[in-house]
Amino acid sequence: MLRKILYFSFLMGLFNTSAQAEFQETIYTGIQGAQFTYEDNLTGIEGKPPALVLRLGGYLEGGTAIEARLGFGLNGYGDTVNVSPGVDVDFDVENFFGLYGLYHIGWGSNASLYGLLGVTNGEIKISTAAPGTDNRETNLSYGIGLNIARLNFEYVHYFHDNDFDVTAISFGFVSKF
Repeated sequence: MLRKILYFSFLMGLFNTSAQAEFQETIYTGIQGAQFTYEDNLTGIEGKPPALVLRLGGYLEGGTAIEARLGFGLNGYGDTVNVSPGVDVDFDVENFFGLYGLYHIGWGSNASLYGLLGVTNGEIKISTAAPGTDNRETNLSYGIGLNIARLNFEYVHYFHDNDFDVTAISFGFVSKF
C-alpha cells in the first residue's frame, strides 16, 4: 500500500512540475456553450436549457487559478417538457455569475485536467401557463474540466438544494494572453 502511495505521489509531482512551468502568471479568457440540467427532486421533472458562458481568469502559482464567469440563457431556445396531457413546463437559464478557484494538473504545454470550486449566483426561470417562478440561488459549485490545446470540456455542479439540482456539461474555447 505504501508503495502505491509513493508511486502516485511521484507521478503527481511530475505533473505538477510541468503545470508550474505552463501556468506562470497568465491571464486567460474563454467561451463555452453549456447544456444545463435542472432536476426537480420533488417531482422528478427535468429540463435541459442551453446557455452561453463567458470566462475570465488568471493563473497564480503552481497551476492554481482564480476565475470569474458570466452566463446567460439563449432566449427562445429554452427547454419545454410535457409533464402531462396539455401541461408544458418551460425551463430557461436567465443569468448567472460566479467566482471560482481552479487547480490544474498539466500534461506538457497543451493539456491540463482541473478541478473547480467556488460560488455561483444564478437564476433559472420555470414557467407553465400560469405565471412562472424565478429561482435565484447562491450556492457552492464544484466540477472538473479538461483543456486540450484551446479546446475545453467541463462538467460542473452549479446548484444543489433539497428541492432541485442544476448541473452543466460544457464545450468551448480558452485563450491565454
